[in-house]
Amino acid sequence: MLGETSEHSVPFLGYPGSVSEPTLNDYEKPFHAQAPRPRGRFNLRAFLWKLTGWPGIVIAGQILLQLAMWSFFAIVRTKGPILLRLEAVAWVQKHPHTATFCFTQISTILAATSSLLFSFGIRHSIALHMHGDGMSLGSFLSTIKIASRGLILDPRKRRWSTMSIVIFLLTGVQTSGWASLLTPQAILVDTPLTGHELDLTNPQLGKMDIDTLRPCVVDSTLLRSFAVGRTESGYARANEDFNHSSTTYSLMDQLFYGSSAGILPTGLGDLNSSTWFPDIPIIPSTINVTGSIPDGLSYNYTLHRQGFTANVSCQPEQLNANTTPSMYLQSDTVREWNSGYNLGNVTWTRLTLTCETDPYDLHNASVAYTAPPGSQNYMLMVACTSGDSYKLIFQSAGMYATMSAVCTITPLVVNVTAYSDGTMVSVSPNYEEAILEGGGPAGISAVTMIYNMMGLSQTSVTNIVGDELSTLVHQWTGNYADADIALAFM
Repeated sequence: MLGETSEHSVPFLGYPGSVSEPTLNDYEKPFHAQAPRPRGRFNLRAFLWKLTGWPGIVIAGQILLQLAMWSFFAIVRTKGPILLRLEAVAWVQKHPHTATFCFTQISTILAATSSLLFSFGIRHSIALHMHGDGMSLGSFLSTIKIASRGLILDPRKRRWSTMSIVIFLLTGVQTSGWASLLTPQAILVDTPLTGHELDLTNPQLGKMDIDTLRPCVVDSTLLRSFAVGRTESGYARANEDFNHSSTTYSLMDQLFYGSSAGILPTGLGDLNSSTWFPDIPIIPSTINVTGSIPDGLSYNYTLHRQGFTANVSCQPEQLNANTTPSMYLQSDTVREWNSGYNLGNVTWTRLTLTCETDPYDLHNASVAYTAPPGSQNYMLMVACTSGDSYKLIFQSAGMYATMSAVCTITPLVVNVTAYSDGTMVSVSPNYEEAILEGGGPAGISAVTMIYNMMGLSQTSVTNIVGDELSTLVHQWTGNYADADIALAFM
């Protein structure tokens, strides 16, 4: 008969031994196979031999993943973004959902590989302990939960609970971390710009020799495409003010959204100007990039520039030889004017003015050839100087008869903020701080441009500027002849 102190000899995990009857105070180390081996001197060769096989796979796999991730991150942080080829960028922009799905799957695979290696290492560590010193049942169960990325929420096991929570969170953020690192995204690189341009308020400009200024003030305004582009800016501004809608137009191959506010196109590179200025094939850029811009990026930039505008007021006034200034209107058929031409149905009309004009003396006469007789549709313009302002006299007939007026123009220099994405420019002028241009070459150039544009737009049947004004009037009132609205647009 067995007593209370009797022992049973039972085999456990392949090792014979004896176990006492358990009591309430016995220590619970169920997986105890043998006594711990004494620690010896570190043997590097033996240590490296232990890393062969699955330990080497786990360690090498995790190291490769970490190296790939941190190397990629370091390159992006030190050298800047890694740019895709333009073809790849176009595909990503065209298929954003597909691209996000593909890179999310890649991120999931990388995260799953890391988790698999981690779990693989934990399971083999358990096996080593089981064949070695053994481990307690609590440690065994906790380790199994750690390997499966489960949570241990036991206040008596704070170390295991903390470890399980950390591993659970790290496992959860792996996929999102890889996805945020690998998924292509639009980036914004801020780079300061510097530049220079003429100061239109500088009084030295007005003191320059006339022959020196002529190429800029006069000759450029004689170029048809250049003059048309600048007058379209006024058309866009008027359309925006009255119809509350913006118009795009092209000036020197640059699209403007609404008015240009008196600025000319410029960019980060030189401008091919051979179409507009035959003697000046290239206008060098005056903008300098102080930083580095990665190649292949689309860009937009903001420039603070000096623009040009004017205060304009128009009155429906008819001048004649007895008014001040005096205006003379001559009309004749071409046959009677010059018998050498058999053009009896063409009428020649000349408008002249007696007043002080600009230094170039170009604006005191205007001519139109119209046909057939009796239905002359013309819109002529002459100009006078008046201190810091100019008086523009418009004499119209035919379908433009309601557009005869005298307009006073006071040129102003205005600060303009220009926004561009490389293809279109939109401007934001600060009209409240505009200052007088002071009779300088910019104002003379503007008046000369209007004068030349009026002449270039006149045909034998219609006038292009008159047609644009009529169109604006029709959009606003529903009819083409309204003197008050026409004056407002002028």
